Amino acid sequence: MTLFLDRRAAAGALCLMLAATNPAIGQESLLSPDAEVLARQGLKAQVASLRAEIEGLVGDGTGEVDVARVQQDLTLIAAILGAFPHLFGEGTSQEALAAAGSAVTTDAQPAIFEDLESFAAFAASVQGTAEVAAAESDPAALHAATLALWDSCTACHDTYLAYEMDLGGGGDVGNLDFLNDF
Repeated sequence: MTLFLDRRAAAGALCLMLAATNPAIGQESLLSPDAEVLARQGLKAQVASLRAEIEGLVGDGTGEVDVARVQQDLTLIAAILGAFPHLFGEGTSQEALAAAGSAVTTDAQPAIFEDLESFAAFAASVQGTAEVAAAESDPAALHAATLALWDSCTACHDTYLAYEMDLGGGGDVGNLDFLNDF
């Protein structure tokens, strides 16, 4: 139980800190470019972990569901999505990291940095979907709302991530986009 709370407290503290900066309107980040990229990758991993937890808790929406826990997880995902655009500041693109000789890499598309306001609007839309899902209390409605959220997440990844999965052996390995780094 302590790990569960500590993980959320750490993510929440980072989200609050990021709310104080906004590269889209010219405010400087409090983090170095490498730390920014690692923070956004850590938050993306947190969302992937929460998604797996939610899917396990909700199932197909027909069984017993710990609604309060799912709502808490969805609320945290919404908070992360609200903070996420703040982590795409100057120096955090693929090109900028490479030019700086950074060992940190990212799969974030140049489109994010070319039009950060559009990316932030997309993230806000996905955040709104997470907030709607967090308000659901009926298991079947929670199931449907989480599926809508996952679809929104995938749409963002399809638009703003560039990655190729080559795990050897060829063939389709399923949906592994949670492994990709913004």
